[in-house]
Amino acid sequence: KAMGIMPDSPILWRISVALAEGVKTVLEEARKACPDDPEIWLASLVIRARDETDGGWMQAAAVKMADEKKYSPGTMVRAGDLFFRCGSTDAAQVIAKHVMAKNRGYLPGIVLGLRSSLAKKDVASSLTLAMTAADVAPDPALFYRIIADLKIKAKTPDGGMIAALEYLQKHSPKDSRTAQQLAQAYFQVGEMQRAFSVFIPLINENIGGVTYQSMLMAAESARQSGRLSEAVTILENTYVMYPESVNVVNNLVYTLAQSEATLERAKRLLPFLLKKGGTSAAVLDTAAIVSLKGGNLEEARVYMNQALKLLQGNDLFAEEVMVNAAE
Repeated sequence: KAMGIMPDSPILWRISVALAEGVKTVLEEARKACPDDPEIWLASLVIRARDETDGGWMQAAAVKMADEKKYSPGTMVRAGDLFFRCGSTDAAQVIAKHVMAKNRGYLPGIVLGLRSSLAKKDVASSLTLAMTAADVAPDPALFYRIIADLKIKAKTPDGGMIAALEYLQKHSPKDSRTAQQLAQAYFQVGEMQRAFSVFIPLINENIGGVTYQSMLMAAESARQSGRLSEAVTILENTYVMYPESVNVVNNLVYTLAQSEATLERAKRLLPFLLKKGGTSAAVLDTAAIVSLKGGNLEEARVYMNQALKLLQGNDLFAEEVMVNAAE
């Protein structure tokens, strides 16, 4: 009866479409009666996506709706979300770019673009969109996490990555994963004092939850900050946890050799280290330092020559080995 009185009512046609539960004939009638109604239009996209599962039409539909400029940003994003969930990332991206161009700072449009870029593994675009989203979002934590994860995966620590991790740590101070990532980022950009200041509470509160890579970085940040005894303590604890790790033992012996007070322990551990990793340039470099500190220059020269023969030009520790060799 109501339809007879108000045949052009969008509200009544929306109800009819909902009650019809996907019957195409009802939807077609609704589209004829209310061709510009956004909810009915979205329903038509849902039915078409159900019936035409290959999704080949979605790209053209996205371009058309962007050109027509008929619907609100919210409606466009909902259509883009449908296309994205149906696997048409390109169509979703077309809509996202249109919405963002016409509605600067509109978070749902930015998020749709970000999801599309992440799905396409476009790191540069994903970073740009995540930073844009972080600037306008009431709670930017999710977007800072995306920024941090992308940069960690790409192994490109910089100020943006550190700022993201600092925000995350400030708002989730008990999150040991974020704290470790922040400390490692400080370490990688040469901020040893700051790295050490983040590592130490982690180690003191929950040493079992700290990776051995973080333990090694913590010790190195302590050593480079002039805290040699603290570096030794960290490495001794790490050695207890990972007694068979060549990296751990090598770092421990190298650090022990830096002080006369601990040089004898370095000498006692050296045979075990050489047995475990004597074909490594890093281990042979450590052996040379132990011999040098112990006053055996000839033995130090033999170990260092062996290390130099094994050294690859792009080794991370190449510069330090060359400095040790010069000494």
